[in-house]
Amino acid sequence: MQIDAQRIDQLITLYRDGLLEDTLPFWIDHCVDHQHGGFMFALDRNGRVSVRLKGNLWKGPFHLPRMQLVCWKLLEEMKAPVRSGKEKG
Repeated sequence: MQIDAQRIDQLITLYRDGLLEDTLPFWIDHCVDHQHGGFMFALDRNGRVSVRLKGNLWKGPFHLPRMQLVCWKLLEEMKAPVRSGKEKG
């Protein structure tokens, strides 16, 4: 699949800003269990805990930020060869 430098930059911005300006601030403000330690995983969009159980099969608050970080870093790696004109392919 071919991807140009402009699209890579758009995707980097999407994942980086989504992680740093949306996901992590929400997660830090609402998911940290200051009373018992660990993190709450079942929250509504307003950050209210909807289920007090901490574990579940999906653990979305862990996997979503991790996915955003991995995508951001992979796109940064893809960006270098495209910018230099030495795209693999």
